[in-house]
Amino acid sequence: MSGILEQNILSLNEEGLLADVLGFETNEVARTAQGALLHTHSGHEFIDFTSGIAVHACGHNHPEVVQAIVQQAREVLHVSDIMRHPPQLELADWMRRRFAEILPGDPFTFLLLNSGSESIDAAVKLALRATGRSRLAAFEGAFHGRTILATALSRSKTIHWQSCSALVDLLRSNIYHAPAPRCSGCQNRSSAPCCLQGMEEYLKQHGADTAAIVFEAQQGEGGYVPLEPAMAQELQKMARKYGVLLIADEIQTGWGRTGKWFGFEYLGIEPDIVVFGKAVGGGLPLAGVAARKPLMDQWLPGEHGTTFGGNPLSCAAGLAALTIMHRDGLVERAAVLGEAVRKRLSAMKGSCGIADVRGRGLMIGIELRDANGKPDYAACDAVKLRARDKGLLLLTCGAKIGSAHADNSCLRVLPALNVSEEMLWKGIEILESALRGD
Repeated sequence: MSGILEQNILSLNEEGLLADVLGFETNEVARTAQGALLHTHSGHEFIDFTSGIAVHACGHNHPEVVQAIVQQAREVLHVSDIMRHPPQLELADWMRRRFAEILPGDPFTFLLLNSGSESIDAAVKLALRATGRSRLAAFEGAFHGRTILATALSRSKTIHWQSCSALVDLLRSNIYHAPAPRCSGCQNRSSAPCCLQGMEEYLKQHGADTAAIVFEAQQGEGGYVPLEPAMAQELQKMARKYGVLLIADEIQTGWGRTGKWFGFEYLGIEPDIVVFGKAVGGGLPLAGVAARKPLMDQWLPGEHGTTFGGNPLSCAAGLAALTIMHRDGLVERAAVLGEAVRKRLSAMKGSCGIADVRGRGLMIGIELRDANGKPDYAACDAVKLRARDKGLLLLTCGAKIGSAHADNSCLRVLPALNVSEEMLWKGIEILESALRGD
């Protein structure tokens, strides 16, 4: 790009053309990206430990993904739901074979959409349709998306719903939020709210009216808190007892991020509906709902729809990305590298405000608390900015709803699953330096 055009881009960036409501992490403008590196129009280079918020499992602009997009663009760009297309069918077939390995039994079928939030809405609609019930349950600390229904199901940050609370509260009159699953700090039920106890009490009253429980195998925006297997298995027993469907929100945890194809694989449970997104599109917008065919067939044709969902380019890119992950053993690699990263960072617990290092695979949270044991959101932001100044992109997370039980403040470690070990450890060194305040 010529210097004149580059200067024009930087000028446009200062004109307020894009709504600030998205909360852009930086004022940079991306120029090129490859693998784990991002280059900007202002001349900066960053190691990317955000992966586009857990999207780029194969890194930025993997050549095989790019080639799949280019090839498909020459054939069919868009047909909507007027007819099916080959990338859609090939991707669904690939996913069906993976699901058959993970959850044997009746085959899975798929509804391909655009985003995770949209897919949460669809999954809930399916559960309501299949059960004929009217209520839902979820957890404090949960994040399921930004549509109105997904916002009502979520409860990770007050800012997410405060501007539309009148409508959200109406929806929440039919949604129960159990206490946040914080099992490591909940051994004594008399001193901390228990998610299972709360859910059990709710189901005793409303189980016959509840269509589904929506859960994350590892809470994302809520603070990268993995569910404990024993807790999840008890939750499944409760759901089965009352005929309630389990909806696994695997939007961020799914497709290898946690060191298994799906986070629920750690838990020893079988969800009825799986919602997926982010990494499945190889960098393009793609998400969806998976359910066994007898359940998905409860819907009538036309009860749900999409203009762009499962579009040819996204499906082609997604199939290429998933094929790479399977062929190159990136899921297993994420488990090994994630364990090494957690072990190294855990050595800093008790210093630099680090209260905990947790997560599975390459979905790692570093929790910071102040001297009084309270979530230190400001410290997380300061570490993030110091890391950025040193050339590392990080994100924060953590519930902020005014609950001593749920609230926490974390830094996220989210590199690509195929990040080179040299780049991974270089990024970790920068992170450690930023934590120390060097």
